[in-house]
Amino acid sequence: MSSPNSVPEKYEALYQDLYPHDEKRRKYYAMCTAIDDAVGDLLKTLDDKGIAENTLVVFTSEHGHLFDHRWNDHSKRLCYDIVARIPLLMRFPAAIASGGEERCVVSDDWKLILSTVRKPELYHLPSDPGEWQNRWQEMASSETVANLKAHLQAWANKTRDKLAPVLLTKI
Repeated sequence: MSSPNSVPEKYEALYQDLYPHDEKRRKYYAMCTAIDDAVGDLLKTLDDKGIAENTLVVFTSEHGHLFDHRWNDHSKRLCYDIVARIPLLMRFPAAIASGGEERCVVSDDWKLILSTVRKPELYHLPSDPGEWQNRWQEMASSETVANLKAHLQAWANKTRDKLAPVLLTKI
């Protein structure tokens, strides 16, 4: 029987050169890659069998952090660091409509979050790493925000993202 911290050697070998002296990090990234492959295989199988449209797939991993310390009860599909680092995948094309989407951009010391369902948020990460003090009201017309918006627009242009330009026009 394998331990909870075991991973197939082929995955750990992928990270041997990157983290030759850090077994914990190597195993962590190897486990993430193994899970990515397994989820990808599952989704491909559903597609190949023609049953993806009517099949609910939910994958998540939880390490205990959510919004018990925050001002809202939104899902984990948000840009706050405490949840952005927790995977959540849901796919059920026939029943789950898109929505509650958002985009964020981080540049230098600032993070701008734009959402389809909430007002814009702006955080100064060095002084507010927990993202508690939304500075949007005081800085909405600042050069900092203009630069963040330009970065987000450039990313949207490069990736052909359709949501970011819509969000940018609403602020």
